[in-house]
Amino acid sequence: MLGNIYRNRGDFEKAVNIHESVIENSDIDDELKKIALINLALDFKTGGFLKRAIDTLDNLLNTDKKHVQALKEKCNILILLQDWSNAAATYKKLDKLTKNYRKENFSSIYIEIAKKNLKKSQFFKTKLNFKKSLDIYKYNSYAYAAYGDYYMAKNKLEKALACYETALKYNPLSIILLRCKLNRMGKDYINDLDDNLPVNICLKVREFIKKKEYEKGIEYLKNKIIQFPEETVLQTLFFVLNACLSGDISALKKLRKFIKLKFICTSCNIVLSQYKWFCPICKNWLTLEHLK
Repeated sequence: MLGNIYRNRGDFEKAVNIHESVIENSDIDDELKKIALINLALDFKTGGFLKRAIDTLDNLLNTDKKHVQALKEKCNILILLQDWSNAAATYKKLDKLTKNYRKENFSSIYIEIAKKNLKKSQFFKTKLNFKKSLDIYKYNSYAYAAYGDYYMAKNKLEKALACYETALKYNPLSIILLRCKLNRMGKDYINDLDDNLPVNICLKVREFIKKKEYEKGIEYLKNKIIQFPEETVLQTLFFVLNACLSGDISALKKLRKFIKLKFICTSCNIVLSQYKWFCPICKNWLTLEHLK
């Protein structure tokens, strides 16, 4: 549609005018009007008028409560607004209509609600929403990490540790986010990490550098480079360790910017230098993977 072309060009007002004229045209059939309402909501979303976008989608849902695309778009906008309660209610409707939704998202929305409960010291509600989250998707590492924070707040360290360990079990990358918490609990996981995961190898090498055990790091990396020849970051780390060993500070400064891990979102393909539970671009949870 012409309105979509204008929206993609950034001409928000023309896109709105075209889609509104389609909706008001009595000669247009209902199905085309529904499409125009969806596009009008996307126009408002693109223009930053998120509440008007929600109102537009609600107009459509008032006449067609089972309109899957409208429900999906509404969920996406409610997540942008951080209106977690309404997002959960909308996802619940989607759950009944289709299985083509991300359970990780549905589950994680309840975690966001639980985290708000926890900030207000509403411990019963916090635990109830954690249970709802895990009932929807029991492999949610983000849920277990947040559950660990809940037990930490209640000073139940053993239960907190068990939750963090479960998060690591379901998502080894979560060590990046949980490592400091585990260290504060006196639990060192570096030596227990799986050596077959390149991300974990990098974390171990960083520990060698931190402890100035450069020779041990070099010996450790030799076999790993053979095992993972495609992981150029390991080769760079090898040169870093040698630079540290020889005291070549200038070489170390040049190489520092090349030893950062990168992560790619499997949903929108954005590449990030930091691991996150939540992709800041496509607004999906648990979509980031290590970029080789």
